[in-house]
Amino acid sequence: MIAYLTRRVLRALTTLLGTTLILFVLVRVVPADPAVSIAGPKADPETLAAIRKDLGL
Repeated sequence: MIAYLTRRVLRALTTLLGTTLILFVLVRVVPADPAVSIAGPKADPETLAAIRKDLGL
């Protein structure tokens, strides 16, 4: 019974570590500014400012 519980805990920790790693990488890959993601990279500063104001950023 102890061996079973140990395996389950190790699997849970491995899953938690893997999920954390994937989320960390995704957060680093996503562009930092949501306004640029919404408006596009060629948006003018006024548009970006309006989007940031609407989003409360």
